[in-house]
Amino acid sequence: MLQHLTGQCGTGPGSPLLQRSPCPLGGQTVTIRGVVVKFNVGVMGKNWIHLQDGSGDAAQGTSDITVTTLDGAAKGETIVIKGIVRTNKDFGAGYAYPVIVEEARIAKQ
Repeated sequence: MLQHLTGQCGTGPGSPLLQRSPCPLGGQTVTIRGVVVKFNVGVMGKNWIHLQDGSGDAAQGTSDITVTTLDGAAKGETIVIKGIVRTNKDFGAGYAYPVIVEEARIAKQ
């Protein structure tokens, strides 16, 4: 399981692994275990999760990673996601991410 995969590539906030530019994990499939801190249903046809794995610093905005999925989850659940790291993803309408995990599948813990 990949640990400490939080934040953003390049100059944005994030763990040391994702702060490198170019992001070493762009396009790769990753597995992350963490706690759901936010869950939004059906935004642009996807469910959006903010996941924290215990790394990063909330005060610096480096404590969570955004994940898109068609699966469901609930705030406070511990889950394992497996998805593809995408970099510099701009969905329009104000949804732009230097790094995001997409097409994730969820296994609840």
